[in-house]
Amino acid sequence: MESRTTISRMLARNLLNLQFKDLPSAAVEKATICIYDSLTSVLGGCDMPVSLAAIEVSKRMNGNSESSIWMDGGKTSLPDAAFANTALAHSLLQEDTHIISQSHPGSIVIPSVFTLGEKVGASGQDAIAAIVAGYEAMARVGRFMVTDEFNRRGFRPSGVFGTFGSCIVAARLLGLSEDQTCNAFGIAGNCSAGVMEFANAGTRDFPLHNAFAVRNGIMAAYMAKHGATGPQAIFEGKAGIGNAFSGTCAGLEGIGSIDRDALEIMEVYFKAYPACGFVQTTPKAALRIRNELKLKPEEIEGITVGIFTMGKIWPGTDFSGPFEEFTQAQMSNQFVLAAALVDGKITPATLHNRMDARYAEVAKKVKVEIDPDCDKNYPPKESVKLTVRTKDGKIYTIYEDDLFFPDKKFVVDRFVSYGKGLLKDETISALAEQIEHIERVKNIAEMTALLVRV
Repeated sequence: MESRTTISRMLARNLLNLQFKDLPSAAVEKATICIYDSLTSVLGGCDMPVSLAAIEVSKRMNGNSESSIWMDGGKTSLPDAAFANTALAHSLLQEDTHIISQSHPGSIVIPSVFTLGEKVGASGQDAIAAIVAGYEAMARVGRFMVTDEFNRRGFRPSGVFGTFGSCIVAARLLGLSEDQTCNAFGIAGNCSAGVMEFANAGTRDFPLHNAFAVRNGIMAAYMAKHGATGPQAIFEGKAGIGNAFSGTCAGLEGIGSIDRDALEIMEVYFKAYPACGFVQTTPKAALRIRNELKLKPEEIEGITVGIFTMGKIWPGTDFSGPFEEFTQAQMSNQFVLAAALVDGKITPATLHNRMDARYAEVAKKVKVEIDPDCDKNYPPKESVKLTVRTKDGKIYTIYEDDLFFPDKKFVVDRFVSYGKGLLKDETISALAEQIEHIERVKNIAEMTALLVRV
């Protein structure tokens, strides 16, 4: 095979050579928090209809009983288990986010690492290195491929870029060569998919974007391992994914480069609320109406949410109800503002109670518009300006420069909280202990064996 230096070859070479011993301690620490965060989404979303459907379908595939289905306790084939586990990890819409690539690496990379790692007997150090590489692949591809044209066409970043994150995880854990990994990337690029219409329709298919991406990325690596070939110029080729998704094959060279002192995983943030990444600052500001201004919903005449462009035009973000589906609530500025103002918090229970008339009453008072000051801050900041008009004629302005970035304690506490009632207390403690000291874990199957609900 011709070994010319394509983007996929540079990406493969750099990510295959990324070893645990060479990782900055901060990157290792960040990866452990990402594991907590991803498993929290599994726990919080395991009873969502799409999660239950993915588990049931995967069990009915009647594949080899080689890989665990999380929370269910059963086993099925590796591709089907990876599909189900990823659907769970993305079901709550509370997964970590990489702003520039507009994607959610944790919901793809973590299930890939743990599902395949269980099968091949990967160590904790193998897992951490694969996690960092997977985040890097997804974020590098997305960093250079997200364009106005990409968004205008309605593509969903996680589904499009996720196959590459899953693919490099599998390439590493299966021991693929550089040539084989280039072929795997070429095959994976043919499986990139996902569109945003779910946000307009309010349907619950978005977790399946990531589930298909993980299954396809793993399958691409297996195909390449057994001799299948894929296009070497999958990114920059005239008919490659750059042109197909972004409308250009120019300017993609940076995908293949990595900076070990500025790894992409360090750019990922954890969501405070189980909602779209573009509406995270709105409830933060809304809580100030409740906690600082001490205003009650019935005292408010109207609220204008001034926001950056993507927070206004992203499908589903400017929707005032009715919130008949989970997704409609999670994507909407109006809903997250209403829920924060009424309850002082947003949890999975909030989503189950989304038809509460109190939310609807507030939501219909909310108008969303693009604010020039907020717009020029994005990216990387997601600023919001609330203008609150009360029934007695007063006007208040609340400005939030950026969203709230949960720290490790916040993420770990939420993991423990969501685990209550689903896992035994001793199981939660055992999982936390293994995550904290994952570099000592000899076989991560020890960890996946604990993800069974009581």
